[in-house]
Amino acid sequence: MDQAKVETELSTQQKIDLARYSLSHLSDLIRFADQKALFLMAVIGFLAGHLLSKSAQIQKTNSWVVIVLEIFAVLTTLLALGYAWKVVYPRTTRKEVAKGFIYWANVLQYNSYQEFVQGFSNFTVKDVLDNFTEQIYIVSKINENKYNNLKCCFVFAVLSVIWNIILMFMLP
Repeated sequence: MDQAKVETELSTQQKIDLARYSLSHLSDLIRFADQKALFLMAVIGFLAGHLLSKSAQIQKTNSWVVIVLEIFAVLTTLLALGYAWKVVYPRTTRKEVAKGFIYWANVLQYNSYQEFVQGFSNFTVKDVLDNFTEQIYIVSKINENKYNNLKCCFVFAVLSVIWNIILMFMLP
């Protein structure tokens, strides 16, 4: 027996609440990615310090294997650091930014505080929803970029740890 689907359209307030929740959730994901990248940067900094402290000892060895391992360790450490930096580097404005009220670059498109207040008070419900949906899409793209860079950072940090551990056991 077929049951009829009851479709109910969301009210405007429900759409705004959903958009606000979605944007808040996406912003939290950005914050979590930044925290993870900062932790990895600390680990990478420790590894870089370890490599620097061992570099004189490594240079004294005549083993080309040890020197190649050091090069791998340095490269993976630098790559991990570079990807971590790309995660925490703040988002910057796009070339064409519309006036809005959520993202700071949109707010700064107004020439003065008074113009912003006037524009804000004249926003319609459609403008509010458009602003939210634009930011949800943009922040989703930012999250995609951050998490792709975070994955690469993690892979290179793990490789750096592996090369450093191997180097520790190969040094006299």
